[in-house]
Parts: sequence; C-alpha cells; structure tokens
Amino acid sequence: MTEENQEDKTEVRKKVLKADTKEELDTQIRIEVLHMKTQGFLVPKPSLVGNEKCHCGSGKLYKNCHKAMDERVYSIAKEMGCAKIETHQIKIIKDLQGLH
Repeated sequence: MTEENQEDKTEVRKKVLKADTKEELDTQIRIEVLHMKTQGFLVPKPSLVGNEKCHCGSGKLYKNCHKAMDERVYSIAKEMGCAKIETHQIKIIKDLQGLH
C-alpha cells in the first residue's frame, strides 16, 4: 500500500469516527467500501466470535468493542455488492441460477 493510499484510508476513518448520526456513519461506510472496491478488495464477513478479544488490540471482548461496527460495514457492503462471498454461498447462488 502506498503512503498516499494509507493517508486516504486514515482520513476516511477519522470522518467515520466523527459521524454525528447513523445516516452520516452509513454514508461514510459506503464511501470507504467503494474505495476498497476500487482498490480491488471485497469486505470479508466478520469471523470473530463475541467472546474473543477484539482485533483492534483494545483488550476488550469483540462483542463489546467492534462487533456491531464490523457487522454494519459487512451489511452495507453486501447491499452494495462489495461483500466477499463465502464458498458455500457461491454454490447456493449457482444452484438457484441453475448453473451447477
């Protein structure tokens, strides 16, 4: 990742943290998801369980720290078609489309 991309990502995170309303937060999440998509990344489904330590390093349990935000980001990414699809989901989609 270049320094410029790292700075852009940092600025987006600062804006997300400053969002005053749910609508502003969702808008900032959409902007970050679109930015990720332009960089060739898809948003993965959160994989931590609630009673594990949070990935941010705070020492808090995941369910008391970033779980709600991670789930919201994934939900928005899914709506936008930018969510990483799990292997079993691909099989279900192909079956529904008759593409097996």
